[in-house]
Amino acid sequence: MSGSTINYSLDTIRRLLSILPTFTRPTVHVAGTNGKGSTTAIIESILRAAKFRTGRFNSPHFVDPWDCICVNKLPVSHEQYVATRSRVESVDKSHGVAASHFEILTATALMIFEDEEVDVAILECGMGGKSDATNAIPDAAVLVSALTSVDLDHQAFLGDTVEEIGAHKAHIARRGRPFVLGPQKHPSVVPAVTEVVKTLGATLVPALLAKACSWDQEIDGPEPSAEFSLLGGKEPPGTPVIFESDPPLRTTLNLHGAHQLENLSTALTVIDVMRQRPPFSSITDEQICEGVRSARWAGRLSWTNVDTPQGSVPILIDAAHNPAGAAALRTYLDSLWVGPRTFLLSLSHSPPKTPLSTLKPLLRTGDRVAVLQFSPVSGMSWVKPSSSKDICAAAEALVGQEGEVIQAESIQDAVIWAVKKETLLIAAGSIYLLSDFERFRRGV
Repeated sequence: MSGSTINYSLDTIRRLLSILPTFTRPTVHVAGTNGKGSTTAIIESILRAAKFRTGRFNSPHFVDPWDCICVNKLPVSHEQYVATRSRVESVDKSHGVAASHFEILTATALMIFEDEEVDVAILECGMGGKSDATNAIPDAAVLVSALTSVDLDHQAFLGDTVEEIGAHKAHIARRGRPFVLGPQKHPSVVPAVTEVVKTLGATLVPALLAKACSWDQEIDGPEPSAEFSLLGGKEPPGTPVIFESDPPLRTTLNLHGAHQLENLSTALTVIDVMRQRPPFSSITDEQICEGVRSARWAGRLSWTNVDTPQGSVPILIDAAHNPAGAAALRTYLDSLWVGPRTFLLSLSHSPPKTPLSTLKPLLRTGDRVAVLQFSPVSGMSWVKPSSSKDICAAAEALVGQEGEVIQAESIQDAVIWAVKKETLLIAAGSIYLLSDFERFRRGV
């Protein structure tokens, strides 16, 4: 299979990898519906604080195709990406493999990590798990697998129920290796995943919990001001947390949103499992705490600023592309802002998910919404935006007569319209809209 076709088997990527140099890097492999990216970012941040050389592969990319491949927390250079991808494509062509775009991208990431001799590779599944290209790595390379929160998404490919989707994603488990099961919103996911993990011969490790706690100046240092002005450009402070390990760990999480505690729970349990064997047994509690404090994940409840005729304006950006993500964004917004809200929105076309089902948990009466179309995605011709007409209709039904919905021709037009009123500004929905927004913000 090639081009935009989604390959339901690992035969093609396995053939490609069998021709390329063997991938040998010790690997943390993460699947899930929501929270995969944040979890991998926390894991990498801790490992970097402990002085390990890291490689991280996430998808889709944020702004540039090569920024989904990082070494030591920094995107690889365009030159390294192009050189390695060309090498992979040459092998693919000369041997008639006909790998898909994502298979080529995955192989490129693996070869970069091999070339860089990273101590640990951290791989995020693109979609699903069982047939995801990242699942073609050798068993011997896998240190630990992990599953973040499972919810309905990509049902056309993964199954109609959360149980089926969870089982599909759990197939990244490897015989004789630990499999960390993160906190789940749907209890029925747990037995479905447990059965798969048992069948595959992996060891199930339920995630220990990280919980928010009150600030203690003797432990956490000077307490940041509880007062912040979103409209004045100051983002909210981090959250003091305690991890229920033995002994408990206390630190500060600067990723925003209550749902990040679930991702932190998964990430810290992965690290806890890794510390049970050398060389990762050298990781100290202090390094874990520092890694958590310094973890960042662009595009997911992250704050930035955009220049407008009225000056620099803070904006929250979040890839809330499904109902679960939209609900998490709504919970976060409700926790810190009661005033009017203005959204810049675009959504990917992904039946049976609809604009209404995605936006219903997010929008409230009186919201203002500017609907946009995101740009064509390089190398991913099958990714299409939902029609502006459908998104507008859904938004209008949810914001009511007190709200306002427009169809904007460009991000610049949307921003100029948005700042006509003093509201909290949010860009949300498809990651591809956030990519467009970041390019606009950078002036490129």
